[in-house]
Amino acid sequence: MKKSSVFLVLISLIFSFSCKSKKDTVTLMLEWTPNTRHIGFYVAKDKGFFEEEGLDVRILESESGIVERTLDNKQADYGVSYMSEVLSANNNGLDIFAIAALCQTDLSGLAVNSTNVNTLKDLEGKSYGSWGGAHEIVQLERLFAEHGADFSKVNIINAGGPGVLPFGTDSPNAPDFINTFEDWAYIEVKLKNENVKFFPIRELMKKEISYSPVLITYRDKVKNNEEEVLAFLRAVEKGYIYAYENPSEAVDILIKNVPEYSEEFIAESLEVLSPHWFNKENVWGKMSLDVWKDKAVDWTTETLVPEGYDPTHLVSDIALD
Repeated sequence: MKKSSVFLVLISLIFSFSCKSKKDTVTLMLEWTPNTRHIGFYVAKDKGFFEEEGLDVRILESESGIVERTLDNKQADYGVSYMSEVLSANNNGLDIFAIAALCQTDLSGLAVNSTNVNTLKDLEGKSYGSWGGAHEIVQLERLFAEHGADFSKVNIINAGGPGVLPFGTDSPNAPDFINTFEDWAYIEVKLKNENVKFFPIRELMKKEISYSPVLITYRDKVKNNEEEVLAFLRAVEKGYIYAYENPSEAVDILIKNVPEYSEEFIAESLEVLSPHWFNKENVWGKMSLDVWKDKAVDWTTETLVPEGYDPTHLVSDIALD
């Protein structure tokens, strides 16, 4: 009996090793170029966390608006997106939804190339560098109106992306303000130009919790291969926890993939961002349906969805706490 038990254990171990050695290749598509919001992916890849789950993960760069359609066409398995982009995708018939929150707080805001601006009213007559996001302008129109300002009096120019220079420079093409991230482009500009002011969206809208960005996939992926999805999420969670606990090493790992950025910049960005990776129970990735419903109220106000809109289909059950 003992020999038989040992034999069965050995066979089980060999079979387990064989299964793990046959890695599934999956593709993760970023919504932009690599930055600290993606650091957990690169740490998971570098430290072998994906490999431990039997996954060979390819990370692709992209740009806003492309990720959702690529996933819907099943040309990528996972992607980085935003709550409003998920809504827009579903409104356009794309079958994608959120499976995890990469950040529990919306760290976006208005970076202004002047320290003399104190209210949104002061931005009337200024130029805004648009990054072309879904519902970007209608949300700013609403935000300005709530603060007694008129966004129609702002000159809109195409900045090409969130936080793309020449903002913060003396270039004649530089917009006066942009909608960017406190943990990324704002830090980049602030390190070069102290005369930049930042208005956090969460303070302007009085909303502390709003998932930005989120991790997405297509519904058939969860329906037909939930085990792979859960394995992918376990590895990603390990990556973000490791980055939080070992920030210096995480900075080095990211810089290997984006060598154009300085260690000082990446370290400061990570210091701002990493506390927002976890919810109040210190759990990574989980979301509350109430936050999505609260967001749906905003979308209703912005006339993006009808009254009583139910956002339940925009988020997978595996993401809910």
